[in-house]
Formats: sequence, C-alpha cells, structure tokens
Amino acid sequence: MTIETTIMSGAGNIFSVVDNTQYNFSIEDGTHLAPILCSGAMEGLHETEGLMLVSRGESKHSFVMEFFNPDGSHGPMCGNGGRCAVAFAIQHSMVTPDDTGTLSFTNAGVPYSAELIGSDVRVAFGPPIIFTPHVAVGTPDAIVEGSYVDVGSDHFVVDVASLPVAEDQFLIEFWGPLLRNHKHFPRGANINFFSVKENTVFLRTFERGVEAETGACGTGAISTALVCVHNKLVDYPVKVVPTSKKRLLVDADIVDGQITTMYLQGPAQILSTHTVEVEFLEGAP
Repeated sequence: MTIETTIMSGAGNIFSVVDNTQYNFSIEDGTHLAPILCSGAMEGLHETEGLMLVSRGESKHSFVMEFFNPDGSHGPMCGNGGRCAVAFAIQHSMVTPDDTGTLSFTNAGVPYSAELIGSDVRVAFGPPIIFTPHVAVGTPDAIVEGSYVDVGSDHFVVDVASLPVAEDQFLIEFWGPLLRNHKHFPRGANINFFSVKENTVFLRTFERGVEAETGACGTGAISTALVCVHNKLVDYPVKVVPTSKKRLLVDADIVDGQITTMYLQGPAQILSTHTVEVEFLEGAP
C-alpha cells in the first residue's frame, strides 16, 4: 500500500509521522509499521527514532497521537515526539489552538496540553509519577549512582563526573547498554548522562527501543532537569543542550514546594515528506 510519511526533527530527535486520519491504522498495525518506516531501508526514507500516528480528536482543539519506538514497542510518552506531533497536526489543519492559544492531545490515552511560543512548541506534563533521587546500581565495573525518574517513560539519570572514568574518555556506547539492560530496571530504562557547565545542562541519552544514542530526548531532558534542580546544580527554567546541540528549555510550576506541571519547549520542524510503497497487510506479523 502507499503511505505518505513526513520526516520531522524535534531538537534533533528525528521521527517518522503519518497522518492516520487517512489510514486508520490500529495499534497492532503501528507495531508492524514502525520497524519498516523507521529503518531507513526503503528508498527515500531516513532512519528515524520513532513513528507517530496522528489523527483528529473529538474537537477542533484536540488530536490523538500514538507513539512507537523503532522496534515496534508502543506506549511511553516521547517528549520531542509530542512536540513534533503538535506542529504536524497544526500544519495539517487537524487542530487549532483555542482562545487561550492552547490545544490538547492524547498519547496512549494520557492527556497533554501544548502551545506555540514563537517558533517553539511547548508541551505540558504532569508532575513526575516516580522520582527516586538516590539509586545505586551495581555493575562489574562500578557502583553507578544516579536518580530514577518516571515522567511517562522510565529514565535513569547519571552525572558523568560520578563515573570512574575521565569525562573526555566517557563512552556512551559502553555505559548506555550496560545500564539500560540492568536487572534493576525490569521494564528497561532510558539512560541519561549529564554535565553542568555555565548554568546549562549538557545531555546525552541512550534510548530504550532505539538501542542507541539519540540526537535528543525530551522526557530525558525533563527528567535530567528535575534531578539537576533537586541537586541544586541549576534553577528553573533549565537550559538543556542535547547531542544535537539544539536547545531545549524545561520549566516547572511549583505550588507549596510540589511540582504541579512540567514544561518542555523547543523547536519542531518538518524536514521532508515521502510517499512509499509498503508491503503491509493489516495485522500482518
């Protein structure tokens, strides 16, 4: 079948996006399509770090997003993917902001709100589901100390300076898989390695489902900003510079010392659009 696929960048996270209003693909269909459309193996397609199926919502101010990792796994929220989905839905006239300039969407049934700020897209998240500031993970090479954060996806956040290796000799391709597959994280986790310089958080993320370092990670940026503020290394709003060098901004609303809302802001751009022929049958393995 013929599928139109849009390639988007969310601060250096590269995604495949499909207007699912045209196709009405099911979740099962998405799990089969993601490895095909994200692989870059088909002529004209880029290798991407996730697939989003985007469709109209129940009102003109809302839409529906379903996110799939390149391995076909579905469900966990992708922060930069959500921001790309917002830009995609607006540009394809699926959704219009309401009188306050905001709109809403769901991912895996979970509601989110978003708004445009200049050329940026900002998505609002609820407070962290779980935040465990001190977690020690044993490996054959060291006890790695970090923080566990669940903001709709699982993250382990580690200060590179705490590892038994010089920062200029740090290899994410070694430490990322070692921790990502650790038994301490039965669901697996995205592993975030950070350093703070001049009040800015520099972040590298090894992503679950991609099984590699990505150009950026939105929920990783939120999780890492939370940890850095908790450890009094920076204050909100937090400037985060991922591997792509494209800036993200993380902010939070705090009431009586408790986070009520967290915000992820940054660029979301359409790079190209392709029409491809996919040998795909509904529900096919």
